[in-house]
Amino acid sequence: MFCGNCGKKIPDDSMFCPDCGTPVKRVSSQSVQKAEAKNKNHKIVGIIAVGVLIVLILVVLFSIFGGGSNYEKKLVGEWYSEDNDDPEFIFYSDGTCEIDNWSGACKWNVVNDDQLKLTDIWGESRTSTIESIKNNCLTLRDGDRAAEYYKNGK
Repeated sequence: MFCGNCGKKIPDDSMFCPDCGTPVKRVSSQSVQKAEAKNKNHKIVGIIAVGVLIVLILVVLFSIFGGGSNYEKKLVGEWYSEDNDDPEFIFYSDGTCEIDNWSGACKWNVVNDDQLKLTDIWGESRTSTIESIKNNCLTLRDGDRAAEYYKNGK
């Protein structure tokens, strides 16, 4: 045990510090246990707070950068092939679309994270793999054939 006034080591059974004469304050074991429990609770609250903060940061990063492909937002707009002045596809945010050489409005959606599914007015569907969307260039693959489309013209 150490003196609270001068900091010198004193015997555990002392009533006064032998160096400076300051009375020794005795701390009951209950007080120590309560202080330890309080400290433990603060640690648990701190760990929980750090965990919540990490989850919040991950949610923000996920929403900014997208954990998956987030193709739905990127696909909305007009897409042109390199040699065509008219758009090949017009994808609307409500899931409808217009496709060159298809009659009537159709529907579109992304399935399995990287599959563009187009459905015509008769319910016939066609699915293509989205290889990438970079720099306003969409690359679709149908089997062995890949095609590039450019957003709002090349």
